[in-house]
Amino acid sequence: MDYLKISKETKITNEFDADESVFFSSKINKVNDYGRTQGRSICITNKRVYNLDKKKVKRAIGISYITAMTKNNSEKNIEFVIHVSSESDYRFKCDKLKIRDQIFSVIKENYAKITKENLPIYGVTEEDLKEYHTVKADAKKQICRIPDDSCRLKSEDVLTDPAASGFGGYSEPTEETKASSAPKKSRTTLYSAKKGEEVCLEDFICKKIIGQGSFGKVFLVEKKDTHKLYAMKSLRKDVILENDQVESTKLEKEILLKANHPFFVKMAYIFQTDQKIYFVMNFVRGGELFTHLQNEKRFPEERAKFYAAQIISAIGHLHDQKIIYRDIKPENILMGEDGYLNLADFGLAKEMTNRDFTTSFCGTPEYLAPEIIQSKGHNHAVDWWSIGILLYEMIVGFPPFYHSNQQTMYELIEKFPVKFPDPVKHKIPMSEEVKDLISKLLEKDPDKRIGTEGGHAEICSHPFFEGFDFEKLVSKELDAPLIPKLSDNLVENFDEEFTEKPVEHSKLPDSKLKLVNKNKEDFKDFDNNMSSIIKKISFKYFLDLVEGIA
Repeated sequence: MDYLKISKETKITNEFDADESVFFSSKINKVNDYGRTQGRSICITNKRVYNLDKKKVKRAIGISYITAMTKNNSEKNIEFVIHVSSESDYRFKCDKLKIRDQIFSVIKENYAKITKENLPIYGVTEEDLKEYHTVKADAKKQICRIPDDSCRLKSEDVLTDPAASGFGGYSEPTEETKASSAPKKSRTTLYSAKKGEEVCLEDFICKKIIGQGSFGKVFLVEKKDTHKLYAMKSLRKDVILENDQVESTKLEKEILLKANHPFFVKMAYIFQTDQKIYFVMNFVRGGELFTHLQNEKRFPEERAKFYAAQIISAIGHLHDQKIIYRDIKPENILMGEDGYLNLADFGLAKEMTNRDFTTSFCGTPEYLAPEIIQSKGHNHAVDWWSIGILLYEMIVGFPPFYHSNQQTMYELIEKFPVKFPDPVKHKIPMSEEVKDLISKLLEKDPDKRIGTEGGHAEICSHPFFEGFDFEKLVSKELDAPLIPKLSDNLVENFDEEFTEKPVEHSKLPDSKLKLVNKNKEDFKDFDNNMSSIIKKISFKYFLDLVEGIA
């Protein structure tokens, strides 16, 4: 039923997965969020429903993400809605009932094959389906316009009793049929917290985008069998190759797996496809520290102390493992439901001893240490500098050397001392102890910087932390100054810049795919080519702090 011969349109099929086939295509009218009709084409494959404008893909929805379909009883104004989980719906108009029936049949059959469940079909009497069309504004408010269960058409179920007059006359598949029609899991699992469990992309429902970087996206996902929520970070292999980050990505994986600490995100699964690597981590619902700081402008000093102590503890643990982090900033720090922090994104981490130096220019401009800007060679001391920037920003509301002109900002970082706001004029009180610690963390000479010789223990013993119980902090026995707001909106603590984007998995163009295929050997041993760091890891620091704690 490929009426438009989409399977021969390479400009479109280049967007498909390797195992994706066209089942149906036709001209159709799409109704947008404002009720206006637009001439489009619809293409349905074994994996997705595509909304096409000529030969351009406007939107693609995975069939497993569809939650239901609704149709009216009209023979003149033939409409239907494809409801999409946590997103705006598709609303279409047809010229012929035959076309709509074929669309429903193809989607229902493929949904049943993928999920082993019936896709709910609803029938309503209204000619205009505006009332049942979840638009973007509705999705943002978590409003879903699926009809009431009384409108459910059980006769439309694909998986039915053989005696029933189900739509299309399908019967319940046998176990043998189920096995043959089920999507085949590619055996690409590199790690699973549950020993022996294999996972693939089809095991997860992507609900929202909660972050995005140069290497890929971070999705809020739900595992289909357990309904547990995770954060899934996708890393494009072509970008990893182009930026010479294969070894760094392996190191990031190893750190997430092995550096066990209460203030790191926890890894649940790692797997890969031909095009991407996926890190599946526990979903930290409180969102980025950046979002909380942005909303509140600045934190009281005691609250900043609580957060800084956790980052110092986490970074100290990494340094004990001969790892420098190099990307401390509020965007990489997540807040859990308990109000405690989790350090995430180890993409710039590097294995090296305290006596080694590296000359890589990396990090976020506002947080760069002078020695990175000057390309003099740097070591673990750059992390203590970044913590000084973070501590200042949490209390004052902006980084100490920030300037809209980047070169000017670099000059301020290299040459000018840190200045503190006037407590009367700016109404930002800061104790002498915190100003002293920040000044010592922001020492231009890394050899004289606090923590360079004495490590995290030297910083923890500074008068600013006098009386602060780090052991209770690590065991999470201290009361958090803020418990993040939680509601039915799972992503309310994440930036709308990401959460409002349509949930789509990008596909690599042919040129990029050729690059990945040419270098696929680089990823072949991704699961077992462990760096020497793993052989050297010692958990003494962590175990000493939490001795006796389960």
